[in-house]
Amino acid sequence: KAKAEGRPIIFVSGHFGNWELGAAAVDAQIMRSVSTHKKLNNPWFDRYLLQSRSRLGMKMVEKNGAIKHLTRALKNKQAVSIMIDQNINPRESIIVKFFGKEVTQTSAPAFLARKFNAAIIPAFLHTDDEKHYTIRFEPEIPVETTEDAQSDILKATQLQSDVMERIVREEPKFWFWCHRRWKTMHPEIYD
Repeated sequence: KAKAEGRPIIFVSGHFGNWELGAAAVDAQIMRSVSTHKKLNNPWFDRYLLQSRSRLGMKMVEKNGAIKHLTRALKNKQAVSIMIDQNINPRESIIVKFFGKEVTQTSAPAFLARKFNAAIIPAFLHTDDEKHYTIRFEPEIPVETTEDAQSDILKATQLQSDVMERIVREEPKFWFWCHRRWKTMHPEIYD
């Protein structure tokens, strides 16, 4: 619907199932998008991953400084893709609930959606047999535009977290949890 209306789209997802295949499929079959990438500590693997994604036509931008690239894409009515299930530096995040615990999460999707009237669409790759895959698009996350921007962004970010939690609860075996989701707010979990 958002694509037909000519609105920019922000795909949000998590490290769920074969997320690399899911991102490539959305990019190739639905619409091209700009995705953020956090530089990996292993330079060889970082290069390999970026080359693999580029071969599939995906446009990747480094997380540091990504906002200008994401903004440009949305101004041009293009799509962007953002992973929402990682622990984020408190200075760059907003606090929401995830599985009943406070976590830090990027507010970028809600901020950008509010600014550019973009649709936030959660997307996840599902499989029953690891041979056949289905991209599941969840309903658009509403983003209010009241005079209280901070509250609007918090509500939309919490709704994204709620969708991610529901998807993980449905099929927990497909969630890749190595990103220490609760590290900032609950470091005792990792002792």
